[in-house]
Amino acid sequence: MELCARHSLREWLLYYKNRDKIDILKIIGQITVDVEYIHSKGLIHRDLKPSNIFFSLDNQIKIGDFGLVTKIINSDSETEYDDKQHTDQVGTQFYMSPEQMILGNSYDFKVDIYSLGIIFIIF
Repeated sequence: MELCARHSLREWLLYYKNRDKIDILKIIGQITVDVEYIHSKGLIHRDLKPSNIFFSLDNQIKIGDFGLVTKIINSDSETEYDDKQHTDQVGTQFYMSPEQMILGNSYDFKVDIYSLGIIFIIF
């Protein structure tokens, strides 16, 4: 595990009110690449939110808190997954996709994409 600075994206968003568009695009790009990597390993994070996204000591984005991660099983290919039943209603509600909130509903890696959309809107 890599040592990160003491602040998360949540603190960065609270502190930097006048954000440079170039910085925003770099951060969004890094988050997207990190989530793509998680998905390439057949995993769903399920709790993506600004307080779980950190800055390393060299200002690279790192995603943390893998406590709710689940593995996608029986994937059809590298990029196409079958929906699977997972634990209901886990994660932080504000960032949760609708399918995560419905009891007994199946979902896949797209729940992380939904969370990314919410995070990106906050910028």
